[in-house]
Amino acid sequence: MNDCDQLAQAASKLDYLWVARWLDDIGLPQFKENFLNTRIDGSRLHKLTIQDLIQLNITNKLHYCSIRRGIQVLREQKFEANCLERRSVSNDKMDGINYNPSSIALWTSHRVMEWLRCIDLSEYTSSLRGSGVHGALIIHEPAFDADLLASLLGIPSSKSLLRRYIYTSLNNLIGPELVQVKKDYRSKNLSPIISTKISKQKDNLNKLMNFLVSIKTSRFNLLKRRSKPEFQSNELVCPMVNSVDNTSCPVHRKPNTPVKVNNVSNGDHNN
Repeated sequence: MNDCDQLAQAASKLDYLWVARWLDDIGLPQFKENFLNTRIDGSRLHKLTIQDLIQLNITNKLHYCSIRRGIQVLREQKFEANCLERRSVSNDKMDGINYNPSSIALWTSHRVMEWLRCIDLSEYTSSLRGSGVHGALIIHEPAFDADLLASLLGIPSSKSLLRRYIYTSLNNLIGPELVQVKKDYRSKNLSPIISTKISKQKDNLNKLMNFLVSIKTSRFNLLKRRSKPEFQSNELVCPMVNSVDNTSCPVHRKPNTPVKVNNVSNGDHNN
């Protein structure tokens, strides 16, 4: 049995009720009813398509990325039902604890909120509810950085000290290598992912396809490049071959693979 067959078999063990709970884990509980009504189970989640997103009323660009990265980490964990970390292993304050990207990628949305409380940002945790922010999005999505987190928390640019604190806290959490990957990515891409909507109407499918092609060729590079520019509605939300630059991301990079890392300091951040 090849790897694809093994993944499909593992995914088939997860029923639609598990998938509904998974939506809580990735911070998108508002879509639970839609997923339940259409009986999206592990097998269908594994092979979720763009057309499925339209039918499920997924219209937000950030939510699309959240689901994509959530599926990605489930595949990496071979669809192990209890692979995600919902609570910290210790109740102690997390100052000074060193985390690695592979473990952070397993954090649920609730676990991310717990981290915010531990860095004294409890009053802002409610802003993340329904946002789709979870560990896999933070780690695997190159467009997710401290500026985006601050915006999702509802912190205006005028609060420069608080934004700088978030910048330092997130960068300390994910480490300098991944910080540099995100900085390099941002320097080449300008459009934000927050508050961007995609059409949910079937008769506007072409607009959605054009939008996703623009992602493929520029902003996110989420989708595998092909010789033909056409984009089919049966394209998987998360292609079987990850398009993350595996030589750059600390989660995927092979041992002893060199990576160029510049020093990260507070002065590098512009409010």
